[in-house]
Amino acid sequence: MAEQPFDRETLLDITVNAVPFAILVIFILLFTFVTPWGPRFGGQNTLPSLVMYGHMLFTTFMLVVVTYVSAKYISRDEP
Repeated sequence: MAEQPFDRETLLDITVNAVPFAILVIFILLFTFVTPWGPRFGGQNTLPSLVMYGHMLFTTFMLVVVTYVSAKYISRDEP
């Protein structure tokens, strides 16, 4: 049987990043499907929408990367 990359303790250590990840995903979905200020793209809302999505997606991507790297270091240092 193949060994799992992260054990139970490592997964418990990195679950603190689940809350910010969930909040970011909720905001991305909310801003994608509910736009109270009008159409997202086209017209004068294009640049602010692109900047907003860029910031949220970059932050989400970096959170995933930092969580993965920290999990690798935590699992490496545990006996």
